[in-house]
Amino acid sequence: MSYDIGSQQLYRFSIGGTVSGVILAVLVPMVPLAVFILRTAGLLMLVNTISNFELAFLLAGGGSQTLACVLDDNVFADGKGDRCASIA
Repeated sequence: MSYDIGSQQLYRFSIGGTVSGVILAVLVPMVPLAVFILRTAGLLMLVNTISNFELAFLLAGGGSQTLACVLDDNVFADGKGDRCASIA
């Protein structure tokens, strides 16, 4: 194990040799791995979202809007015109 709770710590808190102690001894070393995997998955989702937006924006042409532009206009435009039209 690279991350060890330590059997002395488990026995110090009177959970050594119990089911709870075994569960803690197995799960605690997995916490850094789970955090790393969630961060990596989040970063990959962000990159994929941006690349899909760029692809849709480039393929749509100047005469049409992507879903992201339509949603942005509905939320932030405040009736002042088309914010995404200035991009194209």
